[in-house]
Amino acid sequence: DNGTVSISRFAGPLDVTTINGDIDARLTGIGEADFVKLETYNGDIRLSVPGAVTPHLDVRTLNGAIHSDIPLTVRNTFGPQVAHEANGVEEPLIRLISVSGDIHVTRH
Repeated sequence: DNGTVSISRFAGPLDVTTINGDIDARLTGIGEADFVKLETYNGDIRLSVPGAVTPHLDVRTLNGAIHSDIPLTVRNTFGPQVAHEANGVEEPLIRLISVSGDIHVTRH
């Protein structure tokens, strides 16, 4: 529950939660029915998704900022930030939540 979590070259459903630490994840694939949830209370989240993946993103941070290579509509530029992008699909869903940290989404 405490500490940094690093995940590389992962495909499939994923559910990771840490209390005090960052989450670094590099997905190699995600299926239409897969659900990915990365959550940290005191840390940053860095997620890298394959360029061919068009995920349904739900991104939330209370005391941080959202940075994404994938176009997102970010609500609230000060204070709590919420970004949501369905990209025309409901699946796969990727949910990223940080209470006190930044969230970075990149493509590889």
